[in-house]
Amino acid sequence: MEMIQYVHRGIAMGNAKEALKLAADDITDTPDEGGIFNSFVKYGLI
Repeated sequence: MEMIQYVHRGIAMGNAKEALKLAADDITDTPDEGGIFNSFVKYGLI
């Protein structure tokens, strides 16, 4: 939770706890659905 609140754009995984999703700026897919990869693509990191 502290990391999500500290960073410029907090992104929670799709399977995160509800409180973390509410604190995040964006929610990506679950790890099984390629969540980290999909988020990197969305934000132009790869």
